[in-house]
Order: sequence, then C-alpha cells, then structure tokens
Amino acid sequence: MKKLISVLLLLSVVLCFTSCKKEEEVKSEREIPKEAEQIAHQLEELATKKDSSVIENLSEPQKKYFDSIGETDEGEKLVAYIDTVHYTLVYECKFKDNVVSSVTVYRIVKNDAYFNALEAGINAKSEATVDKKNKIIKADKTKDYKSKTYDEMLKELSKYTIVE
Repeated sequence: MKKLISVLLLLSVVLCFTSCKKEEEVKSEREIPKEAEQIAHQLEELATKKDSSVIENLSEPQKKYFDSIGETDEGEKLVAYIDTVHYTLVYECKFKDNVVSSVTVYRIVKNDAYFNALEAGINAKSEATVDKKNKIIKADKTKDYKSKTYDEMLKELSKYTIVE
C-alpha cells in the first residue's frame, strides 16, 4: 500500500512538472506573436515615415516659387526647408557682416482645406502675407532671430535640409 501511494505521489509530481512545462511552452508561444506584432508595427512605422528632405506634392507654380527663393551662399544667405504632409516650410535667412539682417519664412501649403484653416487664423495684426493663388503664406521673422550669426542659424535649423 505504501508503495502504491508513493508511486501515485511520484506520478502526480511528474504530471505537475509536465503540465508546468506545457504552460511555459504556451507562454513562449504567446510571446512570439507579440514580438512579431512589434516587428510588424516597427516596419509599418518605417514605411509610413516621411523623409522630410524630399519635397512632395507641390504644384508646378509652387515648385517654381520654391526655386525662386534661391540657394545657400555661405555667410551671406541660408535657405533651409522641411517637408511635411500638409506643407513645406522654408526659411530664407540673409546676413550682413555674419549677423542676421532678415529672416523670411514661407509655408507652401499643399491642400486647400489646410490652407483655408491657416488663412482663417491670419488677421490684420499678423505679420504674414497670403498668396491665395499659389497657397503660400509668407512671414517676416527677423525679430525672432535678430543678432544671430550664420553658424547659430545653422544650428537653429539643424533638422532642416539646406538648399545648396
């Protein structure tokens, strides 16, 4: 009888360990899909991120306007931009004696709804001017950057693409 009880006890212990083993296997099986889901999410995120140095979806007149702003001339003029889904933001900085003499910011808007929303926020006190035909909002930001040097503006616009 004692042998039978010890065998049953041993059998129950073995079953407990094997069931635990199965539970661990089930847990590891559950973790794999989570890891795969995270990887898929990261790949999807990479696929949807926009390269802000590539200008997309501008009309031909907007492209010509962008080109007319010009290029960077080290120490004299700095032109930098960043492209988003709704607009391209362009900084045109001019320098005299290596100090900012003027800064003009252009927001070249790509769709009508976004342009209308921005335009509605501009009032008579605003420093911005609106070109409705080309959907461009232009603002003088010289006051914001007064007394900055060329190198300081390069640092300020470090996340932007420099037009060379």
